[in-house]
Amino acid sequence: MNDAENTLNSASQPLEERVNNRSQRPSSDAFKAFMASNWAPSSEELPDRDAVAAYAATRRKAISAKFKGERLVIPAGPLKVRSNDCDYRFRPFSGFAHLTGLGLDHEPDAVLILDPVGEGKGDDGGHHRATLYFRPLAGRDTEQFYADARSGEFWIGARPTLAEFEARLGLATAHIDQLETAVTKDVGAPEIGGISIRLVRKVDENIDALVDTARYNTARDPENLDLGVFDALDEKLSEALSELRLLKDEWRLNR
Repeated sequence: MNDAENTLNSASQPLEERVNNRSQRPSSDAFKAFMASNWAPSSEELPDRDAVAAYAATRRKAISAKFKGERLVIPAGPLKVRSNDCDYRFRPFSGFAHLTGLGLDHEPDAVLILDPVGEGKGDDGGHHRATLYFRPLAGRDTEQFYADARSGEFWIGARPTLAEFEARLGLATAHIDQLETAVTKDVGAPEIGGISIRLVRKVDENIDALVDTARYNTARDPENLDLGVFDALDEKLSEALSELRLLKDEWRLNR
């Protein structure tokens, strides 16, 4: 068959068949066992506390004091596609990086939540308990290890575990699968015992949609819900985070 015939046959073949005819990754148990075997053992030693951790804790306490009794949701933001399956180098939202101490390449899709507790009962005597939700290291016995080009260790190297980030940042951590419950739990009007949310908007569209849905579902009168009221609440949080970054602590002065 000549080149012209090859071209003609390719053009006349339905697109769905062309996709399905491509070679597929094996899915047998033998293949999975092979991909998980003969790797050097991972270190189980926890890292030391990052030098920035204490400063980040002080920043979180300052924000906590401004928004007592409210749940604060600060996303890192998602990866941005550069071309096909190539992403731009990840840069988290500045407010997220400032409150966690994480810099470049940490952690796409992560979300920092400051959950309100009783006055003085929060982290470091503040009014909130902070938790970092992210996608931790997948075990080598999982398909994600070799099948996920964005987060699999086979492709991008080791990712931090929940325990490693907790040790580094002095910050409670949880799997991102628990995020929806953490955002939406007990949301409602404060006058009836619910918790009000403030969100940094336009950082992660998925988190925007999650918070908006929670607000709508718990509204007394969803049909007449004034979204402008929530926009104003969210803008105040964004402003407070920006103003906090103007105050240069010793860590930032020495960078």
